[in-house]
Amino acid sequence: MSDDIKREELEKQEAEKKALLERMAKEKAVAQFNLAECYAHGYGEFLKDDQKALQCYEIAAKKGHLMSQCRAARYYDSYFPAVLGITKDDQKALQYYEMAAKQGDMDSQYNAAWYYRNGGKGIERDAQKALHYYEMAAKQEHLESQYNAALYYDPAYYYFYSGPGITKDEQKALQYYEMAAKQGHSGAQKWIINYYLHRSIGAEIS
Repeated sequence: MSDDIKREELEKQEAEKKALLERMAKEKAVAQFNLAECYAHGYGEFLKDDQKALQCYEIAAKKGHLMSQCRAARYYDSYFPAVLGITKDDQKALQYYEMAAKQGDMDSQYNAAWYYRNGGKGIERDAQKALHYYEMAAKQEHLESQYNAALYYDPAYYYFYSGPGITKDEQKALQYYEMAAKQGHSGAQKWIINYYLHRSIGAEIS
């Protein structure tokens, strides 16, 4: 078999794979995700096309596909690099982060918390929701979420770490600081040292 015939045969096979994926994608979320990945990375016969990738991710995301929810969120998230032809949209990013967060993805839980803590275009700050997502991720050993949950409970912290529905609680703060400290968070470790040092000094004085 000549090289030209081999090449034609391979091209035909790749075209058939592409057509099959596109047909399957109309019905199955996983196939939509696979098609999106092909467009996102330019695999095989697929030319890289982020707009088509996002379209497929969103279809799969709305069908409950976790990784598609994460990918779609990042396309819209203002804090990720801009992609040609796609308009950043914090509200849509948060929408997909929350979808993924409810399915247990701790990075999405953290990102949803970040949006509620800091706000965004069309998103109001909501301390209660921020703490809710930080605690979800903290329980999965997400380091920065453990530390941020501690700050919300810490009586010494206000502004970003307070708001309607937030009750300061030193013991809960200690619980999350200890979680973060055990994973090597230097800020949490310093807080715990100071906490026990002051308790010790207070006990000696009394």
